[in-house]
Amino acid sequence: MKTLNRRTLLRSACGITLGLPFLEAMGNSFSAKTPVRTAFFFLSNGVGPNSIWNPKNEGKDYDIHSSLLPLAPVKHLVNVHSGLNGLKGGHTFGASLMLVGKTIAVKDKLESGGASIDQLIAKEVGGNSYLPSIEFSLDRPKAGINGRGSNLAYGGYLSWGSSTNPIPREMNPHNAFKRLFKGTKKAGNGSNFTKSILDYIKDDASRLKRDLGRDDNRKIDQYFHSVREIERRLAKIGQNSKSLPPGTVAPEQQIKDRWKKAKAMVDIMVLAFQTDRTRVASLMLAHGGSGASFKFLNGIKENHHSISHHGGKQERIESVMEINKFQLGFYVQMIKQMSLIQEDNGTLLDNSLVLLGSYIKDGQKHNANDLPILLAGGGGGTVKTGYHHNHKGKNLNSLLLGMAKAAGCKMSSFANTSEPII
Repeated sequence: MKTLNRRTLLRSACGITLGLPFLEAMGNSFSAKTPVRTAFFFLSNGVGPNSIWNPKNEGKDYDIHSSLLPLAPVKHLVNVHSGLNGLKGGHTFGASLMLVGKTIAVKDKLESGGASIDQLIAKEVGGNSYLPSIEFSLDRPKAGINGRGSNLAYGGYLSWGSSTNPIPREMNPHNAFKRLFKGTKKAGNGSNFTKSILDYIKDDASRLKRDLGRDDNRKIDQYFHSVREIERRLAKIGQNSKSLPPGTVAPEQQIKDRWKKAKAMVDIMVLAFQTDRTRVASLMLAHGGSGASFKFLNGIKENHHSISHHGGKQERIESVMEINKFQLGFYVQMIKQMSLIQEDNGTLLDNSLVLLGSYIKDGQKHNANDLPILLAGGGGGTVKTGYHHNHKGKNLNSLLLGMAKAAGCKMSSFANTSEPII
């Protein structure tokens, strides 16, 4: 069986390239240990009162109900972290506070308390991958100053390279796919491709498969199937995609359906991890204070921000719960996909940490105590999953520090803590 370097790429005559997943033929040519990937999902407007989120019992085999019901098929792969506190930032500052963990002193200008944990991880361990990190969002940052003198754009940034460097977020999965998997200047500058990327590299792929064993060929086939499915999904969610044959890449264009776009972004994040194109990724399902519509869910008439101020009315709280369950589905989608991808020492999920959370617990109260935090994945053997941990007032920054250390970072402290938990 042929021995491959971990950085082997499939290439076309016109310069298009496609990375490969980890194969047995690569042995330990890339590193002695499979890298740990980290992903961050941001929820806007909180999740409502404890009664529709927190499990009632702690420890292993925690109960799930209400908002957490979508976790049922992956419950054994997820830890619920309750009792973690943050800094109160409300709807406007919540997004920019979540992964930075320091108070924002400047309200009218964009200036955070420092670099966010995802960018610190990317800086330390992301250099060995094609892109140090990828950042996705479904919304553009808002513009303007609100009545309290706060810059509304704070709600549109989860990631910060430094206190004055908010990281732009990719909002078009077509562009992200080309940037990550086609790897050429031509692909990166907005050029359209009328064929599947697999058609471009099929000759190189055929030569490679002849030299691989049965298990590696199975992994390659699974990977190619995933790539093709993403291309089909992208074609379907393009505005003018009806004329495109199945399996082709849609032209670059704005996508109307935000939730189909979210599914495509999750697919791309998984493939980017699988091929080590990046080790750090994030997805904002909405900006802070989002007024996204959920009218398709049981006739919810008010926008998300408005309904998060439920006023204690049971009917409105139930609407918040339905929105929670719907958004949690994207997180579950990623967990399921990652748990089915085999690597040399377990699954892709075993070698990852995927966090979901919000910087508000209840939109009605704007409270930053007992934040809603979920963490999936084994972190390369550092985490046992299937538990509910109640941290009873510890800081969210401690969990973020624990994630960084599990990812291989040597940092001894983050923001206001030097006590990692995981």
